[in-house]
Amino acid sequence: MRIHAVNLDNQPMSSLTTAPDKLQNHYDVVIIGSGYGGGVAASRLARMGLSVCVLEKGHQWHPGDFSNTVKGLWERSRMTGKKVNLGAPNALFDLRLGKQMHVLSACGLGGGSLINAGLAFRPEPWVFEQLSWPTKIAGDKNLSNGFKRAEEMLGVAHCPGGADLLKFKSLQTCAHEIQNDHQNKRSVSADLIPSTINYQPGFNKANVMQNACTQCGDCWMGCNVGAKITVANSYLTDATHFGASLFTNMDVKFVRKIDDHWRIFYDQLEQLSGKQLTKGSIKADMIILSAGVIGTTEILMRSKRQGLALSKQLGKGFSANGDDLAFGHDMPDMVNGIAVGHPPRSKPAQPVGPNCIGMISLQENDNPQSQIKVQAGTMITLMAALAPVKSLLRGKPLRALKILLKGAYEGVLTSSQCFYIVGHDDASGKLTMNGDRALLEWPDVADQPVFGRAEKLLSRLFKKLGADYMQNPVRDTILGGKLITVHPLGGCCMADSAENGVVDDQCRVFDPSDKGKNAVHSGFYVVDGSVIPSSLGANPLLTITALAERAMILLAKDRGLKFDDKPHKDAPARDAFM
Repeated sequence: MRIHAVNLDNQPMSSLTTAPDKLQNHYDVVIIGSGYGGGVAASRLARMGLSVCVLEKGHQWHPGDFSNTVKGLWERSRMTGKKVNLGAPNALFDLRLGKQMHVLSACGLGGGSLINAGLAFRPEPWVFEQLSWPTKIAGDKNLSNGFKRAEEMLGVAHCPGGADLLKFKSLQTCAHEIQNDHQNKRSVSADLIPSTINYQPGFNKANVMQNACTQCGDCWMGCNVGAKITVANSYLTDATHFGASLFTNMDVKFVRKIDDHWRIFYDQLEQLSGKQLTKGSIKADMIILSAGVIGTTEILMRSKRQGLALSKQLGKGFSANGDDLAFGHDMPDMVNGIAVGHPPRSKPAQPVGPNCIGMISLQENDNPQSQIKVQAGTMITLMAALAPVKSLLRGKPLRALKILLKGAYEGVLTSSQCFYIVGHDDASGKLTMNGDRALLEWPDVADQPVFGRAEKLLSRLFKKLGADYMQNPVRDTILGGKLITVHPLGGCCMADSAENGVVDDQCRVFDPSDKGKNAVHSGFYVVDGSVIPSSLGANPLLTITALAERAMILLAKDRGLKFDDKPHKDAPARDAFM
């Protein structure tokens, strides 16, 4: 297995990115951000024959560059809040400290795809039928087509032999106990979850050679194997095949409409320290804003300060997607749910599997909003390393001693199960500006029914199993005892009019200064998770990608352009490590 040399002091310039001095003064399209939304836009607009420039705030990260140590995580992290500003602005892990809830996002070429579990499944149809969504979305054929294209490009697949993994069998045991509970009157089962992970070596749809997953379990910290299909090695690589230019360490501050074009103002950042090197601006006929929920909202709010007319709904409708995390210790059977990383720290008798392998779908009553999904995750290597400290903080010195003596891959931790919770909240959070940065405010977020429902379910389940229930350890005092989400949504929500949202169903930014009720700014789109106006009850990457595909299909129709999603027949072969 090849390992890309880790050299943060002199990281090589990949052929995927363009040197800063090659930045031109004018492009047909400038895309701000490079996550699932920005990646789709870059690929599809370049295929339409337009000159495309992508400005990404973070670095390009290669397999082998990701660290699973405390020191490595600290070096790659940024933490900001009302009175906190630590780390480089272009660090990989971007933790925003809110008043009642924190938000963890990624910053890098490929956005959230760099540090997620890659779980990819569609929300239930009723989600799009809610009043918060534009009326044209539910049942739309272009959205169905968008989902299909997203699944194909991202190589969505199930893990071969996933049902035989110990952590999935443990999940089946949990499902069986829930089914037998007299309080539960609905059918309960454990189901495998598809993901954007490559399980056989070979070329992906963008003609990038990828290794097969070694099932080390550390996807969430970044794939060092070169097996996860990220936005960088799929959509963005495809975009470069059609002439798109990708620039990293470019921090966009705001945009202005000047006559018949747009001007984008940015700071060029030094790669390691994030220190501002130069300021500049470029011209574009069209802007695609895809900087993520926090980044996009910040740029729009700064642009509003500069005089850009935007909806009063900007910053509203923030959802945490019902996110939570819990652990079950001392489960009845061995779980084998501790990531070994790559290169592996241990060689268990059976593979750990991908970070997350399956889920149980539960609904408390006839209201679909009561649905929650309990997913069988993996304790990342960093969590395992900190497990003795956590046990001491919980007043269990004997358990801490056992972990220290046996290590993470033997003894008590082998029967620990990590659970991810995904559900529904009321999307009533709000992003406001604190100086130059967005701050999340959500006074009653801890009272959202989804959290109490999940805690009640799991504490009851673990009691029946004789296991030890532990709520999300991130709620500890080190982060103020607050909730945290890794699936932020909303802030620039789509709606049928500017009275109810920031963009329309095609992701075009409303212009409330125009006399028309549904007038939009010509050539200005927001295409990322910030447009989603509700929780999804599903991991959001596939929905974000599908909505972006839909937006590009409709953009092409509006402008008389054409593109397809077929592989480039003459695309140069590339390697996931380059």
